[in-house]
Amino acid sequence: MKTFMSDNVPDYAQEELEQIKQCVSPLMKKSSVYMFISMFLLMISLTNLYFLVFYAPSSDQTLFMIFALAVFGAFGMALVKETRFFNIEIKRIANQYINERINRSDYLTDGRKKEYIRWVDEQPFIALNTFIDFLNEEENKKKRFLNQ
Repeated sequence: MKTFMSDNVPDYAQEELEQIKQCVSPLMKKSSVYMFISMFLLMISLTNLYFLVFYAPSSDQTLFMIFALAVFGAFGMALVKETRFFNIEIKRIANQYINERINRSDYLTDGRKKEYIRWVDEQPFIALNTFIDFLNEEENKKKRFLNQ
């Protein structure tokens, strides 16, 4: 969760990042649990497979254990793949929230909003930085508008 929180972010931006965190936290929790389980399964199965294949005497019981450990490893790999899908969905939801928030702004012009949305869509990996830049610009315009 450290990607959403930083000491360098102003309070008004921190509130918006907290909203994003609330939107994606169920998926992040699920993704973390799946990744933990998958790493556990992969470590156990790969370690035991190595010893069974190279050091254990060949028998029916050994072959059954190799098959069972291979299934556990495959299940672990499937969970890794599922975690990747969760991470893609987390980015999509966060970018969708960012785009909706940019569109709701009353202080920036439509052209400037479209520019920020284009930046978020073209560079999704730095979307949070772009969003914080947007929030800073919006706050500056808001302060100038209120001081007039």
